[in-house]
Amino acid sequence: MKILISPKTDIIPLNSTSLAHWNVDQILVWEGSDPKQSVDPTLSTLPVIKEGVTFFVPVVFNTDNTFGYDGVSIALRILFKYIRNKAKGISIVLLGMEAAEAFMRHYPYPNVLKIPGVSYCLFNQQAVATHHVSTLRTDEREQYLPYLVNLGINRPQSFKSTHSLTNEWCLYKWNSYMGFSDHTDTDNLNLLYLDYIKTIEDLNHVKSKKIENNEQLKTNLRELRSKSARILLVDDNERWHTFFTEFFKGSNITFEAIGAGFKKRTVEEIKEIVAQKVDSFSPDVILLDFRLIEDKDAECSFNQISGNRILQELKGTVDNPGKSFGRQILIFTATSRIENILQLKENFADGFIIKENVEQYASKRVTAKSISKMMADISSAIERARFLVALNKDLNLLDKIANEYIKESDLKVSILTATKSIRLITQNNKLDEGILKLVYLSLFGILEIIKNDTEPLQTYLSALASELHLPSGTQYLLELICEIRNSIAHNDVKLKKYELKGKTLSAEILLEWIPKLAKYICEFLILYSKKSH
Repeated sequence: MKILISPKTDIIPLNSTSLAHWNVDQILVWEGSDPKQSVDPTLSTLPVIKEGVTFFVPVVFNTDNTFGYDGVSIALRILFKYIRNKAKGISIVLLGMEAAEAFMRHYPYPNVLKIPGVSYCLFNQQAVATHHVSTLRTDEREQYLPYLVNLGINRPQSFKSTHSLTNEWCLYKWNSYMGFSDHTDTDNLNLLYLDYIKTIEDLNHVKSKKIENNEQLKTNLRELRSKSARILLVDDNERWHTFFTEFFKGSNITFEAIGAGFKKRTVEEIKEIVAQKVDSFSPDVILLDFRLIEDKDAECSFNQISGNRILQELKGTVDNPGKSFGRQILIFTATSRIENILQLKENFADGFIIKENVEQYASKRVTAKSISKMMADISSAIERARFLVALNKDLNLLDKIANEYIKESDLKVSILTATKSIRLITQNNKLDEGILKLVYLSLFGILEIIKNDTEPLQTYLSALASELHLPSGTQYLLELICEIRNSIAHNDVKLKKYELKGKTLSAEILLEWIPKLAKYICEFLILYSKKSH
């Protein structure tokens, strides 16, 4: 079977006369209007052929750049596609406007003509009609491997190409591993290189297990999907929206995504859109793309990169926290530059999901490991958010009370110092027993100042009792709060009072009682500030 790929319909009319004159069985138009007689940039409309086909492909499709050789890229991608689909006896005839010797001098990968089944002739009707198809075709796929390796197609070097390439590769690998459908970005400039490494990987039999064959990952995925949380993805690539929608499908996680059209927005506009979404959706975890405006981000310094500026807006500082200081923000990025990672951590990024990149393609286990780490990072973020979102709401309330209702005093200084230090130590550290003890003692320090700076606590205990719904009143709560503090201060492992009696002081006890202590202080100060004013 012979198929001629035509750059335009007005070059070669689609009729039986043309088929006869060119001596081919079919003419397909590149990006033509008729789906049955065209080829799209994804090559998805090419006919399904398992054996014996010759493609005649012009070396130039864009006549404004005759030395761009974009047609050769299309021809190679066609060959790669059929190799991966295990077709046999595939031939490619490149149709050029110059002698073969000139083509080999000008084209950056002249070894293309050494690939079995690939040949060259002039692009004219007579030459095509009389061209003798090469007999050097191979029926064993693996025989292509050394020729493709020697072809040596280079990885694109520009920032835009590299960034886009990583996105495409990671989407391809993660969707394949999870068994999700996906469509290549037709505007991508790296399709040749992507198809090239996919084919080499396939010929090398580099195949990761699918998730259905990995029991540990299936277990981890079930555990993640069983958690209740609200997750927001902020990413300009809608294919990531589709991936994560499918990823969280059937789970207890409520997932939403924004970012379509961000490439046409300014950073200030994006800030406003994200802020509104955070207010309305109230996510526990935010997956934030590092570069939301690819073209602009490629040309600016780190501090001006869109994802970094959104992070700073959401997190703020320990002195002036943003609306998402307690929420967990995981930077979703292709960057692995240590200086970027460190700077993002300084701006209070809670973690990183690093996209799998092309340099790792020869490893059989990379995809499973990268997806496993992504799941672990999201799972950990959900657990941290359960504690930190509520705690930071109380910390923000304490700041508000101190700044608006309490005159300059040791109490005001104590509150603002405690909230700042708690934000700092909970942001940058694992929430283990040691860190939680520091948080508890910092909050308790506010109570100690209250004892000295206000009327006796007992004055307000009865008023608080009805609001906190405690059967024995807030004096009972205060005694338990003091019991935990004394246990920390004196390093007593066993607790002794009331409902705590016999329990061992642990991270679990502190995770339960820190919110109670923060609420107690907030309630007391609200009543105190009302009385004072």
